Amino acid sequence: MELSVEELSGGLRCVKLAGRLDLKGTQEVDLKFTALVAGTKQSVIVDMAGVDYIASIGIRMFISNVKALASVGAKMIILKPQKMVDDVLRMAGLDAIIPIHTELAAATEAIKGK
Repeated sequence: MELSVEELSGGLRCVKLAGRLDLKGTQEVDLKFTALVAGTKQSVIVDMAGVDYIASIGIRMFISNVKALASVGAKMIILKPQKMVDDVLRMAGLDAIIPIHTELAAATEAIKGK
């Protein structure tokens, strides 16, 4: 599992994930992801275009981080999940607490509250 960070204009951060968010993959990135997301207490866009599989442990990682962000008034947006991953996220109901967008411009507007 790979994790990288890109600083976007306007002070936004985009965390990019690539690989499989199964047990092994989630364990590989969980601490760093949490430090970059919940640890900064700032809204974040999570680019999942490179994630080809997500298990319940990966969903749990997102839920715990979005709860931490919500407690300080920050948001998380999921960007560009692949079809199969998008289907799993929606079936799990994650889209009810973390908006899912397919375009960066729409995700940026949503995170800024426009």
